[in-house]
Amino acid sequence: MKRVSLLALSLVFAAVFAGIASAQPGSAAAAGKIGWIDSSAFGDEKAGISKYIQAQKSIDAEMQPKVTELKNIQTQMQTLQTDIQKLQGTPGSVPVDNVQKQIADKTDQGQKLQRDYEYKQKDAQAYYSRRAAEVLNPVSQQIMVAMKEFAKQKGFSVILDLSALAGDGQTPGALLFFDPTADLTKDFITFFNARPASAATATATKPQ
Repeated sequence: MKRVSLLALSLVFAAVFAGIASAQPGSAAAAGKIGWIDSSAFGDEKAGISKYIQAQKSIDAEMQPKVTELKNIQTQMQTLQTDIQKLQGTPGSVPVDNVQKQIADKTDQGQKLQRDYEYKQKDAQAYYSRRAAEVLNPVSQQIMVAMKEFAKQKGFSVILDLSALAGDGQTPGALLFFDPTADLTKDFITFFNARPASAATATATKPQ
């Protein structure tokens, strides 16, 4: 799925489903059955959780005007930079004072655009974070509830999130070994997507 995160507007979704022990003693889950899911697959447009994907798309659509504005400012800054480079290569026959004035004017314009870009980028990031929490948190809560139901139904006492345990690529994770046969990701996504709408309804109301 194409994301607005191309401008560093990103949301880290890492739901850690650990320690789910809702079964009573004597049940199958009490035996200590453990499985794992990969929550990063929830956002897969073709095989992920439909409500999560729809919620993310709604945020992307809201963010598009802000992303477009930032791209336009970037284009303006690049144009000014090109103009300055051309002026710096102006033949010596052109009055130096005139060239230097044009370079100074364009440099000043570029600096103003840079400040404007930084301000708007921070504003967009803050808006994205707030809306992501408002729109995706309800879905995340629904996923947690469904995970507990899934674990109880399938007889698991613990379900771990593989993507959280694996780390972020820079910070080492806690995952030392995993058995591919214990992967419950696909089964859980199918379970969640099949739930009645009344059991899992995303709150994605756009702010007034």
